[in-house]
Amino acid sequence: GKQRMVKDLLKEELIPIARKGLENCHISTSDINNYLGIIEKRLETWNGAEWTVKSYRNQQIHKKPMEALQVLTSFIYENQQKDLPVGEWDILKADHTTNFEIQRIVKHNMNTNIYSVDANDSLEIVINMMIWNKIHHMPVIDANKKIIGLLSWNDIAKFNDNGDSTVLCVNDVMKTDIITTDQDLPLIDAVELMKKNKIGCLPVINRNKLIGILTRNDLVL
Repeated sequence: GKQRMVKDLLKEELIPIARKGLENCHISTSDINNYLGIIEKRLETWNGAEWTVKSYRNQQIHKKPMEALQVLTSFIYENQQKDLPVGEWDILKADHTTNFEIQRIVKHNMNTNIYSVDANDSLEIVINMMIWNKIHHMPVIDANKKIIGLLSWNDIAKFNDNGDSTVLCVNDVMKTDIITTDQDLPLIDAVELMKKNKIGCLPVINRNKLIGILTRNDLVL
């Protein structure tokens, strides 16, 4: 009935029992030390899940989620090729990179945690939302998540002297001629598209639905 930490139970009870059982089966000492040593090493350091979580958090300091996952995957592969147990893997730091050439595409850098509004929403409320959340571009979508407009600070500025935001709705100000992109477009091409059209953001569309947005702030190449 005594409660024990799993780590202590393994180290103080189960591993010694396993070692004795293997010795009774005449398993060589080197093999016993090798395989039980892997478990003991994990108890002193980390298991695969802990390594992944710690490394991923560090990588996200300077990288987008998709790029961080690519770096993690490459290091997992390299360590497996070296036949190293997880307990001997170094936790990845924020500045760790990979030797593998990673093709950077839009979905690696786009922001998927996006705000969107309806065309009939109050312009004043949407302006306040943009101020509170430090948003420069607000996608406008319909009930099916299809983008039908885009509202930017430049659009709002044009109406500041000509209209009352308390009586206007988003539909009165938004742009409807929108340039969009696909999530698999190479990032370098997305940059050129933004430069060519002198725009600050690209809504990302998949199957006619808005799935993300790419802005100048996301373009750290």
